[in-house]
Amino acid sequence: MKFSDRLLETRFVNQISSLKQQITDLTVQQELSDRRADRLDKRVTELLESRTAFQTRERELTLELKQLEQKCADIEAKNVCHWF
Repeated sequence: MKFSDRLLETRFVNQISSLKQQITDLTVQQELSDRRADRLDKRVTELLESRTAFQTRERELTLELKQLEQKCADIEAKNVCHWF
């Protein structure tokens, strides 16, 4: 094998090694990104569920408030009628 062929082979082997390392690094980064994305998806789901629960509770309290306001209005109306 000629010297120039050996140099070329060495260069290719080094490039292959470098590319393999880059693949390994990128694979690790992708795995970390996937895990982070999973955590963020879980958090978004939790927040959406929490918001839905809050909205449901808000509707319940609004309905209860309206019912109590109507009850107060009815009581006030009865009291006004008794005075006349």
